[in-house]
Amino acid sequence: MDEGPDDHASVVLSKTARISRNNLNNQICTSILHLVILLQAIDLDLLHQVFLERSQVIAVHFDRFRTSPQDSSSALTEADLIQAKDHLLTLLSGHMTEGQRSALCLLQQLCRIDENLNEEERVQEKSAFKEIYD
Repeated sequence: MDEGPDDHASVVLSKTARISRNNLNNQICTSILHLVILLQAIDLDLLHQVFLERSQVIAVHFDRFRTSPQDSSSALTEADLIQAKDHLLTLLSGHMTEGQRSALCLLQQLCRIDENLNEEERVQEKSAFKEIYD
């Protein structure tokens, strides 16, 4: 059964839309991780509220980000991740409320972009995420 021109166009549009959504998701997640470097402890209170309300959505988008191929325009470098992780550790060393510490834990998990994680480690990360915010 041959595909007609309309069927082919529909398939192409569907693939294009999926690629565009993936690119947008990757760019947003990359931007969030770049913003982590600029965070101050006071910002964590507001982030904690956002994470409480949207933890499932955030987890889904960052899971997609972890598993999708990165294009060169939005790819994080190892230096970016190290800088973000170091900044979070610096924040963690200061005095924090429980909410701030909880937000910081999630941000630390988000900065662990490692395509070499095996499935067991991914399940452990998701479980830890749910324990924090359930």
